[in-house]
Amino acid sequence: MATFLPAETDLLCERCGYILNGLPPGGNCPECGTPIEQSTTGRILPLWEQRDTGRSDFVRFVVTSRQIIFHPGRFFRTTTSRGDLAPAQQFARFHWFIAALLFASAAWIHWKIVFRFGIDPPRAKLLAPLFIGAFGAILFTTHLAARLTAWEAAYRGYRLPHPVVLRAMYYHAAHCFPVALLVFLTIGGYALRLIPCPILAYLAILGAQVVGFALYLFATYWIAMRNLMYANR
Repeated sequence: MATFLPAETDLLCERCGYILNGLPPGGNCPECGTPIEQSTTGRILPLWEQRDTGRSDFVRFVVTSRQIIFHPGRFFRTTTSRGDLAPAQQFARFHWFIAALLFASAAWIHWKIVFRFGIDPPRAKLLAPLFIGAFGAILFTTHLAARLTAWEAAYRGYRLPHPVVLRAMYYHAAHCFPVALLVFLTIGGYALRLIPCPILAYLAILGAQVVGFALYLFATYWIAMRNLMYANR
């Protein structure tokens, strides 16, 4: 693996990061033996960006989201790392909107649960600021993580420029959906008494979810970065 930051024009082995400049296309990587052809072919645009497939935007959105959520390694190993950020950002915004709506609704319902114990009940008009706050927090966290990742990658000698990281983070946004959905179902289920347990047990469940979901989001983020740090396209 290269100990310095490779240039964008360098051809890297997508398995180990070895610089393959000048080697015959039909050969193998001198470092790990992987065929060089595997590092120059195989990456395609995500289905979401393939406008000429005849599928509707909704279908392409759902299928791409399913691929990212259930097969993140395969998705980021085969998707293009360079390209127009606009469609990836649009994909992310849809997921951010859904996640923010679920988080805001869950927070509002949770507040109503707490109201049973003597705290003033929330008003419906608070849903809007809760939604804006959740959306803004997701947006800020995404861009902060992208900046820090690109900075650390450059420091460590990995070729992960900011546009590549940001594009990956936009598609990683699909992982916000299962997190927000499970939080909403947990809080909603307790409010409807479908989860029969004391309030302390309910709060313990929420606390465990916070830790578990943080680990889940980091693990899927790392899967994305690991499969793109040597990408050539």
